Amino acid sequence: MTDIHIHTKFSHDSKEMPEHYIEKAISSGKSAIGFSEHYDYLYKENGKQVPLPDPQQYTDAIFALREKYKGKIKILCGLEAGYCKEASETYAELYERYPFDYLINSVHMVNGQDCYHNTFSRGLTARQAYTLYFEQVLESMDVPYPFQVLGHLGYASRYTDFADKKIRYEDFSELIDEILKRCIRSGAALEINTSARGAGSLFLPDTDIVERYVELGGRKITFGSDAHSVERYCENENEVRSMLKNVGVNTVYYFEKKKPIAQSIEE
Repeated sequence: MTDIHIHTKFSHDSKEMPEHYIEKAISSGKSAIGFSEHYDYLYKENGKQVPLPDPQQYTDAIFALREKYKGKIKILCGLEAGYCKEASETYAELYERYPFDYLINSVHMVNGQDCYHNTFSRGLTARQAYTLYFEQVLESMDVPYPFQVLGHLGYASRYTDFADKKIRYEDFSELIDEILKRCIRSGAALEINTSARGAGSLFLPDTDIVERYVELGGRKITFGSDAHSVERYCENENEVRSMLKNVGVNTVYYFEKKKPIAQSIEE
């Protein structure tokens, strides 16, 4: 499977060189790899906007690597767009101006409050906090710019301090169903993200939500490790492959020039 959610030195929270991922992918027999650097407009840590990558420098670097490794591996250039309502115009401009193969729509904030540092859930019950999170994801589905992938559904559960962090489909079925239905209608893919440490599962979303997606007619699934260092590239790939087989899915996708490309889960 092609890992299309990885971060390098172009993201504010990684120092990894893109070449390290590419070399590892080639040595692992992969036919493609996808970079998706963070672009979190109006996202603040300790009161300061996190550094944003220069889209021109980033895309120029990836295109140079395409030339360097031409004939050895397909290199895809994506962007992880952290949702906030005020970013819509900025993301629409980025989408049109730069040659991204895909955008990942990710929710990292809930009503302006940070998920990573868990500011959004303080003073709330798990049901209250996760309801707010899913409502924010639902809002993100209506952005006025195209995106190809719905990223790490269930992300908020990674960092909460609830005794039971795990998100279960049955507890939020109406909201999750609406998100999945909109994802399907939009033509976007549902990402299986293996950076789920602390969330009570090996990947996000968990198997029960993936099963429901398939029941609703969802067929487009992408694989992403969300790696910020090369050691975690393709992390838990075999576990995701096994889960997909169990729910009757034998094909995953990546995006090239914003078009879905199908591949066997055995690749």
